[in-house]
Amino acid sequence: VAGSVGPYGAYLADGSEYRGDYALSHEEYVDFHAPRIEELVAGGVDCLAVETQPKLSEVRAILDYLKAKDPDLPVYVSFSLKDPATISEGLPLTEAVEEVSAYAQVFAAGANCFKLAWTVDVVKNLRASKLPIVVYPNSGAEYDPSVKKWVYPPEAADFGQAGAAWLAAGAKLVGGCCTTMPEDIAGLAAAVKKVYTAFLKYF
Repeated sequence: VAGSVGPYGAYLADGSEYRGDYALSHEEYVDFHAPRIEELVAGGVDCLAVETQPKLSEVRAILDYLKAKDPDLPVYVSFSLKDPATISEGLPLTEAVEEVSAYAQVFAAGANCFKLAWTVDVVKNLRASKLPIVVYPNSGAEYDPSVKKWVYPPEAADFGQAGAAWLAAGAKLVGGCCTTMPEDIAGLAAAVKKVYTAFLKYF
């Protein structure tokens, strides 16, 4: 069970988690996140998902806090994106992932809640990373912060078919984010099982 540590931008409820257009001090980020992290840890989570993060400075504050308070708790970090190569605040995704890889308790890094069509390119951009790659896009819908609703594409995506391509590109942890449904995850799980069953027959 992964405890979700979302960004301060989501608390603002104006779409800032997809823009990163806010600025708090290191201490202010810690003050915001610490009580939530403490509740998750007290609840017995196996790891933390520091996810949908648009700003590297916010992630650093979270990881510095965890390094001091709970250094043995596994963590993965997942950024929101401006495009397949850039996190929401404008930094290169590869640079952001390289920075978080310096923290010993981070076991995977990547991106989430971005356009489904970007996924293979996101994975390719991260293949040189020291860490296993985690990706979980949304269903292809786009969030409209002006009305606080998701706008769906005319045709639903086939998550099973798409997921096989993510794995082939080099992703190690895959899933679905906002607007994905149980049937999407079922299709993705089937694709993962098929890929790894084929792989294991050689051993």
